[in-house]
Amino acid sequence: MKRRALYFFFCILFLVPTAPAQNYFTVYERSTQTAKETWNSFFNDGKPVSADALLKAENPYNQSLGYLMAAVQVSQTDSVISNVVKSVLAAREYLDTIRYELPESVLDKLASKLPGGREQLLDGMLQLFYKAPWQCDGFLALKGEMCRKNNSQPYLGFTYLNRAFLFTDVIDKPERALALMDTAVSIWTEIDDHLQLANNIKARGVVLCAMQKYLKAEKEIKTALEIYKRNNEQYGISSCQLDLVRVYAYSGELDSMKKYDQLCRPYFEANDTMRLFALNTNRIAAYRIANQYAVRDLIKQTHGMIVPGNINPVMQIEFYRYTIKALEFFNEVALLKIYRTYQDDLHRKLLNDDYFPGLFEK
Repeated sequence: MKRRALYFFFCILFLVPTAPAQNYFTVYERSTQTAKETWNSFFNDGKPVSADALLKAENPYNQSLGYLMAAVQVSQTDSVISNVVKSVLAAREYLDTIRYELPESVLDKLASKLPGGREQLLDGMLQLFYKAPWQCDGFLALKGEMCRKNNSQPYLGFTYLNRAFLFTDVIDKPERALALMDTAVSIWTEIDDHLQLANNIKARGVVLCAMQKYLKAEKEIKTALEIYKRNNEQYGISSCQLDLVRVYAYSGELDSMKKYDQLCRPYFEANDTMRLFALNTNRIAAYRIANQYAVRDLIKQTHGMIVPGNINPVMQIEFYRYTIKALEFFNEVALLKIYRTYQDDLHRKLLNDDYFPGLFEK
């Protein structure tokens, strides 16, 4: 990813207060003069304009502007959202952590094309979660502002949760997630929703685990576990057990890890391949305190789940990351060569599918 100087930040602001607001936003500011004239003719004069020339341009900002023009001109809901997503992705590498922004006039024009209005547009931007997380965070922040304005506390809580997991699971900056999780927990406490409170306390424990604060993580997850038990929520109970395996695997507590593995493994083996995959990955992550042959068997079993279990690509990335580390640790030369090939193939495929390159850098 290309890093840009602070100068770039100022380019996303509305730089000329006296000019029409729709003329000054991220991709417009950095597009060519010809592209700006095309956009002005289209947006200000209301004339239908083909976006083909912009979409074929080498300048990524021109391409991004072209997709935005297409989004405004199409009528189908999926096409509107799809073109805005493409607009973000076209400029993603060049904006990096700078927020992709749209002024009110453009947001209103796009929202008018959708039955659910601006809320539907912002929800559609969750497609960017694993592809342009910094930009997805910007759209989630807008969604949060809308929730506050409409006093939609539950949706606001979910928005904070999604933003927190962006920083924990995708961007790898868990310290930025903690304050978001604290706010989410306070929301569920205020509206007295016990199950969502448990979900978010557990999630806060996951954030603390990612920050390597294992004792605090354990305390949070066990607090959530007790709430689930009082409400007889088996899914939540087994999720907490899975997360505790993760905490103990990372902190090197072998006996505790095995205890919670034995509690949740039978349920996952019978009902949930996805979480069984995550459980095995957590066990592989504890390779330093594990038996070499047990880890080898876990790797083989877990790899066999990927295709039939339709495993999430981000979970596959984590599996290969710990598998490579384990095989290096045990000096398994032959297997290491095989699994590095699998890992490289996955990376190429996901990059071709526009996944965020930072996913592979943890």
